[in-house]
Amino acid sequence: MPRSRCDVAKVGYPIRIGTGKKLMSRNKLPNRRTSITHRVPMVLDGKDIVLLITVGYDMDVDPPAPREVFCANFKAGTALHAIVMDSCILLSLLLQFGETPEGIAGRLTPGSVLETLCNGVLTAAPP
Repeated sequence: MPRSRCDVAKVGYPIRIGTGKKLMSRNKLPNRRTSITHRVPMVLDGKDIVLLITVGYDMDVDPPAPREVFCANFKAGTALHAIVMDSCILLSLLLQFGETPEGIAGRLTPGSVLETLCNGVLTAAPP
């Protein structure tokens, strides 16, 4: 565990995995990042919708790696808005802890909001 708030800010947020002593830390992103916005089609309850997602990249690694996802084309206050926004937050955290979009998408229910977002990250052309 971090010794102070300064340690958390410098290193990230360490978490304990399983019952062992292995710690993972969250990759801190720079304040300004390269990002790409694109449309991702999705079928929800038989209706075709389009998610407009923005993928933020960590340019300090080669090749550039996706590290955050935002979505901004839903009416605020709706249930779908809450599901999509929470999915973006969870996906971003997983990416910042070192998971890959392929690894995440392979473990999710096909057609789910989170799986659709992962596939959207995979289809975004890195800068």
